[in-house]
This record gives sequence, C-alpha cells and structure tokens, in this order.
Amino acid sequence: MANASWQHERLFIDGTWTAGNASGAIEVIDPTTEEIIGSVPDADVKAADAAIKAARKAFDEGPWPRMSPRERGAALSRVAAILDERHDALKELVMAETGSTGFLCDFVQVRGTIDIATWVGESVEHVVRWTEVSAPVGGPNAMAGHAVVREPAGVVAAITPFNFPFFLNVVKVIPALAAGCTVVLKPHPWTPLDAFELARAVQDAELPPGVLNVITGGADIGEELTTHPMVDMVTFTGSTPTGRRIMAAAAPTLKRLQLELGGKSASIVLDDVPEDHVKSMGVMMNMVHAGQGCALQTRTLLPEAMLDAFVEGARDSLSYLKVGDPREADTMIGPLIREQQRVRVEGYVQSGIDEGAELVFGGRRPESPAKGFFYEPTLFINARNDMRIAQE
Repeated sequence: MANASWQHERLFIDGTWTAGNASGAIEVIDPTTEEIIGSVPDADVKAADAAIKAARKAFDEGPWPRMSPRERGAALSRVAAILDERHDALKELVMAETGSTGFLCDFVQVRGTIDIATWVGESVEHVVRWTEVSAPVGGPNAMAGHAVVREPAGVVAAITPFNFPFFLNVVKVIPALAAGCTVVLKPHPWTPLDAFELARAVQDAELPPGVLNVITGGADIGEELTTHPMVDMVTFTGSTPTGRRIMAAAAPTLKRLQLELGGKSASIVLDDVPEDHVKSMGVMMNMVHAGQGCALQTRTLLPEAMLDAFVEGARDSLSYLKVGDPREADTMIGPLIREQQRVRVEGYVQSGIDEGAELVFGGRRPESPAKGFFYEPTLFINARNDMRIAQE
C-alpha cells in the first residue's frame, strides 16, 4: 500500500525541493507484496545539470569547504541525530523498499548505518588530524620538513545500487561531506525513497544549500554525472560492466573514481580445519539479504574429503532459514528486489544444470508466500571453476 510520505513529486536541488525537469514518475514496488508503495520524479539531464551546477557553486563559492573540520563535524552530527530520531520510520521504509529482514535492518541497513553516520560526525569533529606537519631536519642544502594537508576533492557524484541503498547512500555522502566536498546523489530507480529521507535530514540540520543534491532517474542521469566537466569525482557501487562504462566515461575529464564492483567472493577451507567446523558453516552467510550482497562468499572451495560434511551441514542449516515476509521476526530470507532479478537467478540455476553442476537443494520458487519475488536457498556442488555460476 502506498504511503503518502513516500510520494515525491520534487527533487532536492540547491537546498530546496523543486519540480525540476521530469518526464514522469518512477513507481517504487515493495518486493514482498508486489504493491506500489511510493514514487519519485523521473528526472531528465537538465535536472541533473542543475544539480551538478548547484553542487559546483556550493563548493566554489559556498562556505562548506572553507568551514573548519570541527564545524563540518558538528553539522554532520546534527544530521546523524535527526536520522536517529527517525529510526523507526526509516526502518519501516527500508524494509518496504528493499525487502530487507528486520535483523538485517538492525545490523546494517538502518541501525548500523545511523551509527556510522554518528561515528563520522564525531570523528571529523574530534579525532581526524587534517594537517600533519613533521619536525624540520637538516639536509645537504638546508633545514627541511614536510606537511600532509587533507583537502576536499570537489564535486562528487555518488551512484548507488538497490541492495543496501540507505547504507550506501550514507557511507558515500557523509564522508564526502565531512571532507568538505559537495555531492550529487543518484540512487537506484528501484530504491530511491530513502535518499530523500537523507536529503530531509540534511535540510533540517541546516547544511548550506547545494551541499547535497538528490536526483532520481535512469541511465541517462548516470551518464550525465559521469561525463559532466563540473564533476570532480565519481563513487559507484554496482556491476562490473557498469563500472567499466563509468571508467571510460570519466576518462576524458580525468575524474577521480572510487568503484566497488561485483565479484564472486570465495570462502576457502584448508585441510586442517576440523570437520565439525565444516558442518557448521551452513549456507546462512551466503543467503544474507537473499544473496544480494557484493561481499557475500557465494563460492566455497574446500578439500574433496570434506564435501560430504559440508553438504550435511548445509542441509541442516535449511531448518532455520525461513523464507518469507521480512516483517516477521523469524524470517531469515526475504525476497529478491524485482521479478527480473528472480528470472536472472533462474537463468543462472539453469546454466549450472546445463553445464553439469550437481543441484543439491533449492533451485525453484517456493510454494509460499504466493506474492513476492521469493526464491529458495540453492546449493550446487561439483561446479567447475569455468562455469558461469562459479564466475558471476
């Protein structure tokens, strides 16, 4: 069911909520219920250009990069305190927007994220040494020394994915602001709602106009952010193919890049590991957020003699891996974000079968819940390293 506070008709540019340029609206779907829960503007490149120019002006002319680190830290601590006050509403939003389970919201998606924002504000205000000067020493020509001076990079374009949106919005935006940068944030079209909550907190904390701008839209917005000459740095979390395109697009203007891209992380078990430990590994850590995590160890390499013990433990772990509504306290695995992602997973499973891997369990949609983009925990063994399921 749509929430009135999750209906957004305006973008956040230059410290104000503006209609900007939008060709329509992007509807946001709850992956658990498949219902529309909110909407945001589908902005065009003119709106992105306005957001970039606002960030540029705020950096070149505004007070933010010239404020003392202590002043910026105090301002960001106000942002964190506002987010903390709104924790319960943010948790409700993130669970609806991402399908994240309650325990994951408490650990990372919301509670842990607010704690990070609080830590950054306090560290900038009290801990970080922004200038480090060495004592002078004698040399062949004269006395000499050195200094390390930390300065902001400039205008940062932050492009975030759908899996941990609030977490990644905060860990990209807050540290960049702490350094004195200004930011244009583009969330994923599937999970844009919490980015507006971050904008509201920044506005309510009375940060200067243009310091944070939030623009929503599709790939054309991302292209504008990665090619615009007024952007100094791009930070992106997402797929490797998209990361390659961003690197190529940013090259003509020599932008700084921070890319966190996809992979197939491995858990490597050596032959001196006790069998009981191998049994205890299970598959829970691979199934966090329905497997939608870039750091999940979704591939296990272990001595062949330990395979039976691992499979036995993996089967046993299914007894507590409840798949279902993430709002229920005992649910361990929520839905995938969209139907097209579930179809993509089915394609990977079929590729594993076609290439000769052995399907131990899972590999199908559960009979219940009837609604939602759910998929059973799935384990293959005897997968060669050149198979798609071992590489992607």
